[in-house]
Amino acid sequence: MKLWKKIALSVLVLLLLVIAVGIQAVVGWRALVLGPKARPLTALRIEATPERLERGRYLAEARHGCVFCHSERDWKAPGAPPRQDRLGAGVVWEAEGMPWLTAPNITPDPETGIGRASDDAIVRAIREGIGLDGRAIFALMPYEDFRRIPDEDAASIVVYLRSLKPIKNALPKSRLPFPLGLIMRGVPQPVDGPVPAPDLSTPEKRGEYVLRTSACHHCHTPMDDRGQFKMALDMAGGNPFP
Repeated sequence: MKLWKKIALSVLVLLLLVIAVGIQAVVGWRALVLGPKARPLTALRIEATPERLERGRYLAEARHGCVFCHSERDWKAPGAPPRQDRLGAGVVWEAEGMPWLTAPNITPDPETGIGRASDDAIVRAIREGIGLDGRAIFALMPYEDFRRIPDEDAASIVVYLRSLKPIKNALPKSRLPFPLGLIMRGVPQPVDGPVPAPDLSTPEKRGEYVLRTSACHHCHTPMDDRGQFKMALDMAGGNPFP
């Protein structure tokens, strides 16, 4: 073998080793080999009530942005609101510059949506970042913040999502560019036990809870080159949105 080929091969092997070590340092071998951490699903059955439906509508539409991210947008209208005729039907984020990212169909269509998913599978996806197919959800969906959503609010969101008009809309799965897909495997963490209602006894505590579960700091806190929030600069701004 010619000397330049040996050098090129050595450099390639070294580069692959550096990449492997770097990914392992960020993700860990367990997630890298076995996939994201995921707790077993339970037989949770959520009762639909008028109160849960209205609470879920407020949470999914106004606070947590579920339908805003999972719906096609009317780009000609002020603020580019979700299309009401396609509410929750899912969308590929091509217009936002991420054609590899799909916000899946969250209507109760049994074939292309969440119609056949169990209640706990939906709750786990929302709060723990495990998709219905078992893969880690891209952390642009702020499930690390949604972990704080109490059980009753999570139940209300499920009731609301199941009330949406079923829309058949087959979409491609997200295909995160390398090494993003591998890094995401280390992000989801199981919620350990029940999540009680928060302490809302003062305006400050209520405001902090709303801020943290509405993912305000998800956009307004700068990140490092590993995608981790710089909490010393919490809410200090600086994230670019090209």
